[in-house]
Amino acid sequence: MSIYRLLPIVAAALIPLAVAPAQTRGTGFEITKINPGVVKTPEYQVGSYSKPGERPKDWLEVEVEFKAEPEITAELTARYFILFEGQQEVLVGEVAHVNVAKGRERRSVAYVSPSTIERMLGGKAFTAAAIRDIGVELLDRGRPVAQLGLKTKQAWWTTLPQKTGLVLNKGETPFAPLYWDRYEAIRASGR
Repeated sequence: MSIYRLLPIVAAALIPLAVAPAQTRGTGFEITKINPGVVKTPEYQVGSYSKPGERPKDWLEVEVEFKAEPEITAELTARYFILFEGQQEVLVGEVAHVNVAKGRERRSVAYVSPSTIERMLGGKAFTAAAIRDIGVELLDRGRPVAQLGLKTKQAWWTTLPQKTGLVLNKGETPFAPLYWDRYEAIRASGR
């Protein structure tokens, strides 16, 4: 086989490799880390209020680190995709951040509640091993500017059915008042 016959085959194989990085190159954003963790419901004490509580339950916390190159971004949405072992439906949620400043260690966080985890796992104990994969997309004014998967780097979530409303932003959880300065500000709901 001559080299001229191989040239179109080689070109066809290499073009997707050149195009894929170009889709996110120059957007000014890059997801650098997805860090899932199992965290307990925080316990608070209030002066004279006394009510026996249950033992704190396990939540899934997904923290994402990213780089932002623009000096300031008015609104940047982090879209989370979470797939548990044994499930075919991806949990999807969005966190809309406002006034994201330029920087290397910007963070977003989302949560899955104990009751949702229990439902997804059929009552089995929750550990990090119960997470099949997590994906995150960053959107600037609705336009995807970065994406990353925890285990599978490609956008695996596009091929599975999705369920919204079960991935929560920090303000919708008992973690709302904690670590305020660690994460980017969240757009107020209803605005």
